[in-house]
Amino acid sequence: MAPAVATALESLGAGRPMVSVAIYETPLVTPLLNLVLGESRIQGSLCYTHSDYRAVIELMAKGHYDTTGWMEKIAMRDVVEEGFEALHAGRKMKVLVDPSLA
Repeated sequence: MAPAVATALESLGAGRPMVSVAIYETPLVTPLLNLVLGESRIQGSLCYTHSDYRAVIELMAKGHYDTTGWMEKIAMRDVVEEGFEALHAGRKMKVLVDPSLA
């Protein structure tokens, strides 16, 4: 988990928050100097309600968010290269394996 948190903190823009929705069993080392210099913050959030999800889905349906590239359908034959390897390398965010694709 520490590499993911460190990467998230490094990618924050100035003055932007990082919202953690994870619960960690062990303490994490946080480079506070990076937060101070970037005027950023870490905020925790326990959960979202169905109303939160509904509001975001409605905004997405109205085009308020550009969801291009958020998820890609791939064929079963491509699951290793275009699925696991691409996700691991950071080339993709989410994939849906669709067995009906040729």
